[in-house]
Amino acid sequence: MTLVLVALALEAVGLVARLGRRGAQFRVAVTGMGPERGAEGARRALARWRPTWVIGLGFCGGLHPPAAVGSWAYPAAVVTEEGTVLALTPLPGHPAQGRMVSVARPVVSPAGKAALYAATGALWVDQEGFAWARACQAVGVPFTLVRWVLDGPEDPLPVLACPKSWRAVPHLAVLVAQGVRALAEKGEEMACGLS
Repeated sequence: MTLVLVALALEAVGLVARLGRRGAQFRVAVTGMGPERGAEGARRALARWRPTWVIGLGFCGGLHPPAAVGSWAYPAAVVTEEGTVLALTPLPGHPAQGRMVSVARPVVSPAGKAALYAATGALWVDQEGFAWARACQAVGVPFTLVRWVLDGPEDPLPVLACPKSWRAVPHLAVLVAQGVRALAEKGEEMACGLS
Protein backbone atom coordinates (compact mmCIF):
# COMPACT_ATOMS: atom_id res chain seq x y z
CA MET A 1 0.00 0.00 0.00
CA THR A 2 1.18 3.52 -0.85
CA LEU A 3 0.63 6.33 1.64
CA VAL A 4 0.37 9.90 0.34
CA LEU A 5 1.17 12.63 2.88
CA VAL A 6 -0.02 16.22 2.53
CA ALA A 7 0.37 19.07 5.01
CA LEU A 8 -3.01 20.76 4.53
CA ALA A 9 -6.55 19.44 4.03
CA LEU A 10 -6.80 21.83 1.08
CA GLU A 11 -4.04 19.90 -0.70
CA ALA A 12 -5.99 16.65 -0.24
CA VAL A 13 -9.37 17.87 -1.56
CA GLY A 14 -9.30 16.38 -5.07
CA LEU A 15 -6.62 13.85 -4.23
CA VAL A 16 -8.79 11.83 -1.85
CA ALA A 17 -11.60 11.50 -4.40
CA ARG A 18 -9.29 10.40 -7.20
CA LEU A 19 -7.20 7.98 -5.16
CA GLY A 20 -10.28 6.67 -3.37
CA ARG A 21 -11.25 4.91 -6.57
CA ARG A 22 -8.15 2.76 -6.14
CA GLY A 23 -9.52 1.13 -2.98
CA ALA A 24 -7.04 0.01 -0.35
CA GLN A 25 -4.05 0.48 -2.66
CA PHE A 26 -3.64 4.16 -1.62
CA ARG A 27 -4.25 6.15 1.54
CA VAL A 28 -4.04 9.93 2.03
CA ALA A 29 -3.08 11.47 5.38
CA VAL A 30 -3.10 15.15 6.34
CA THR A 31 -0.22 15.72 8.75
CA GLY A 32 -0.52 19.41 9.53
CA MET A 33 1.80 22.22 8.48
CA GLY A 34 5.35 22.73 9.71
CA PRO A 35 8.13 20.40 10.82
CA GLU A 36 6.70 19.39 14.20
CA ARG A 37 3.15 18.73 13.02
CA GLY A 38 4.50 17.11 9.86
CA ALA A 39 6.67 14.72 11.85
CA GLU A 40 3.94 13.77 14.31
CA GLY A 41 1.32 13.35 11.58
CA ALA A 42 3.67 11.20 9.52
CA ARG A 43 4.48 8.97 12.49
CA ARG A 44 0.77 8.45 13.22
CA ALA A 45 -0.03 7.65 9.59
CA LEU A 46 2.93 5.25 9.27
CA ALA A 47 1.87 3.40 12.42
CA ARG A 48 -1.76 3.22 11.34
CA TRP A 49 -1.32 2.00 7.74
CA ARG A 50 2.17 0.48 7.65
CA PRO A 51 2.74 1.36 3.97
CA THR A 52 5.42 -0.06 1.71
CA TRP A 53 6.05 3.36 0.12
CA VAL A 54 5.28 6.97 1.06
CA ILE A 55 4.89 9.95 -1.27
CA GLY A 56 4.88 13.50 0.10
CA LEU A 57 2.72 15.68 -2.12
CA GLY A 58 1.70 19.35 -1.92
CA PHE A 59 2.83 22.93 -2.44
CA CYS A 60 6.31 24.42 -2.18
CA GLY A 61 8.16 27.61 -3.00
CA GLY A 62 10.82 28.11 -5.64
CA LEU A 63 14.19 29.51 -4.60
CA HIS A 64 16.03 29.61 -7.90
CA PRO A 65 15.25 29.07 -11.60
CA PRO A 66 14.01 26.74 -13.04
CA ALA A 67 11.64 26.60 -10.02
CA ALA A 68 8.87 28.62 -11.69
CA VAL A 69 5.26 28.87 -10.53
CA GLY A 70 3.25 25.89 -11.75
CA SER A 71 6.27 23.64 -12.29
CA TRP A 72 6.83 20.35 -10.47
CA ALA A 73 9.65 19.63 -8.05
CA TYR A 74 11.07 16.09 -7.96
CA PRO A 75 14.00 16.57 -5.55
CA ALA A 76 16.72 13.96 -5.19
CA ALA A 77 17.32 14.99 -1.58
CA VAL A 78 15.83 17.07 1.21
CA VAL A 79 18.01 19.19 3.47
CA THR A 80 17.68 21.24 6.64
CA GLU A 81 18.94 24.81 6.99
CA GLU A 82 21.75 23.37 9.13
CA GLY A 83 22.87 21.11 6.28
CA THR A 84 21.56 17.65 7.23
CA VAL A 85 20.73 15.80 4.02
CA LEU A 86 18.44 12.83 3.40
CA ALA A 87 18.31 11.13 -0.01
CA LEU A 88 14.89 10.47 -1.52
CA THR A 89 13.46 7.68 -3.68
CA PRO A 90 12.73 8.97 -7.20
CA LEU A 91 9.24 8.80 -8.65
CA PRO A 92 9.24 6.36 -11.60
CA GLY A 93 9.30 8.24 -14.90
CA HIS A 94 10.47 11.50 -13.32
CA PRO A 95 14.24 11.87 -12.85
CA ALA A 96 15.02 13.34 -9.44
CA GLN A 97 17.25 16.39 -9.36
CA GLY A 98 18.28 19.10 -6.96
CA ARG A 99 17.42 19.64 -3.33
CA MET A 100 14.42 20.79 -1.33
CA VAL A 101 15.20 22.66 1.90
CA SER A 102 12.72 22.35 4.77
CA VAL A 103 12.32 25.36 7.05
CA ALA A 104 10.43 26.07 10.26
CA ARG A 105 8.72 29.24 8.98
CA PRO A 106 7.61 30.29 5.48
CA VAL A 107 10.15 32.30 3.48
CA VAL A 108 8.09 35.28 2.35
CA SER A 109 10.42 37.69 0.55
CA PRO A 110 12.49 37.38 -2.63
CA ALA A 111 15.54 38.46 -0.60
CA GLY A 112 14.89 35.71 1.93
CA LYS A 113 14.55 33.15 -0.85
CA ALA A 114 17.80 34.30 -2.47
CA ALA A 115 19.62 34.07 0.87
CA LEU A 116 18.26 30.56 1.51
CA TYR A 117 19.35 29.43 -1.96
CA ALA A 118 22.82 30.91 -1.39
CA ALA A 119 23.12 29.14 1.98
CA THR A 120 21.81 25.71 0.93
CA GLY A 121 21.92 25.42 -2.87
CA ALA A 122 18.34 24.10 -2.73
CA LEU A 123 16.07 24.89 -5.67
CA TRP A 124 12.87 24.63 -3.61
CA VAL A 125 11.61 25.22 -0.09
CA ASP A 126 8.91 23.55 2.00
CA GLN A 127 8.25 22.97 5.69
CA GLU A 128 7.42 19.27 6.05
CA GLY A 129 9.57 17.32 3.57
CA PHE A 130 12.52 16.67 5.85
CA ALA A 131 10.29 15.68 8.77
CA TRP A 132 8.36 13.25 6.58
CA ALA A 133 11.57 11.80 5.14
CA ARG A 134 13.07 11.28 8.59
CA ALA A 135 9.89 9.58 9.88
CA CYS A 136 9.96 7.20 6.91
CA GLN A 137 13.68 6.55 7.33
CA ALA A 138 13.09 5.63 10.99
CA VAL A 139 10.80 2.75 9.96
CA GLY A 140 12.66 1.76 6.78
CA VAL A 141 10.02 2.87 4.27
CA PRO A 142 11.06 4.49 0.94
CA PHE A 143 9.99 8.14 0.65
CA THR A 144 9.43 10.29 -2.44
CA LEU A 145 8.75 14.02 -2.46
CA VAL A 146 6.69 15.62 -5.23
CA ARG A 147 5.77 19.31 -4.89
CA TRP A 148 3.91 21.89 -7.03
CA VAL A 149 5.58 25.32 -7.03
CA LEU A 150 3.09 27.84 -5.66
CA ASP A 151 5.42 30.84 -5.48
CA GLY A 152 8.58 31.48 -7.45
CA PRO A 153 11.91 33.05 -6.45
CA GLU A 154 10.68 36.61 -7.12
CA ASP A 155 7.19 36.22 -5.65
CA PRO A 156 6.58 37.72 -2.19
CA LEU A 157 4.05 36.01 0.07
CA PRO A 158 1.47 37.94 2.10
CA VAL A 159 2.31 38.63 5.74
CA LEU A 160 -0.48 39.38 8.22
CA ALA A 161 1.50 42.10 9.96
CA CYS A 162 2.33 43.87 6.68
CA PRO A 163 -0.79 45.29 4.96
CA LYS A 164 1.21 46.28 1.84
CA SER A 165 1.81 42.58 1.21
CA TRP A 166 -1.91 41.79 1.15
CA ARG A 167 -2.20 42.81 -2.50
CA ALA A 168 -0.66 39.42 -3.32
CA VAL A 169 -3.63 37.57 -1.78
CA PRO A 170 -6.03 37.53 -4.81
CA HIS A 171 -3.29 36.28 -7.14
CA LEU A 172 -2.19 33.68 -4.59
CA ALA A 173 -5.80 32.46 -4.21
CA VAL A 174 -5.99 31.84 -7.97
CA LEU A 175 -2.71 29.91 -7.85
CA VAL A 176 -3.90 27.82 -4.89
CA ALA A 177 -7.03 26.81 -6.85
CA GLN A 178 -4.85 25.85 -9.84
CA GLY A 179 -2.51 23.96 -7.54
CA VAL A 180 -5.31 21.97 -5.91
CA ARG A 181 -6.40 20.78 -9.36
CA ALA A 182 -2.81 20.01 -10.34
CA LEU A 183 -2.26 17.95 -7.17
CA ALA A 184 -5.41 15.91 -7.84
CA GLU A 185 -4.31 15.25 -11.42
CA LYS A 186 -0.80 14.32 -10.28
CA GLY A 187 -2.26 11.89 -7.74
CA GLU A 188 -4.27 10.18 -10.43
CA GLU A 189 -1.27 10.10 -12.78
CA MET A 190 0.88 8.53 -10.07
CA ALA A 191 -1.82 6.00 -9.24
CA CYS A 192 -2.08 4.93 -12.88
CA GLY A 193 1.70 4.68 -13.19
CA LEU A 194 2.07 2.67 -9.99
CA SER A 195 -0.86 0.29 -10.45
